[in-house]
Amino acid sequence: MIGTIVSLIALQPVWTSPAPEPIPLWYIEVIDGDGLRGEMPDGTKVEIRIADIDAPEKGGVGAAIGGAKCERERVLGFKAWGQLEGFLEGKSVTFLPVGHMSGDRIVSRVIADHMDVGMYLSRVGPSKHWRHTEDGKPIDDRASWCH
Repeated sequence: MIGTIVSLIALQPVWTSPAPEPIPLWYIEVIDGDGLRGEMPDGTKVEIRIADIDAPEKGGVGAAIGGAKCERERVLGFKAWGQLEGFLEGKSVTFLPVGHMSGDRIVSRVIADHMDVGMYLSRVGPSKHWRHTEDGKPIDDRASWCH
């Protein structure tokens, strides 16, 4: 009986969907240390938040939107912005949406010349790895940049 069940299971077709294709991104503008905007091949403009990293804010201390919590964070925010801009310069960039939004930004894995941009940025700092669930809820607390 067990052999029959195993045989039947072995005969079941395995259906897998193909892995999604990365989407090319052109005319890239770096917004901050974990965000960019660009244009897809069809002309659609998109804003992207790089998945699984947190970068310091570069906005003015105390600003309502995008503001740093202290001057140290603001300085680090400009450093993170410069690192992302420098890293992407001259590279072929693609993105893969991960299935949720962060404000108006599509949370995505970003790849530059076959390298995961989020992994690179969290390795060189000041950006840090920031884990999330599949539906976008943070697992870790956001980094504190002010100490």
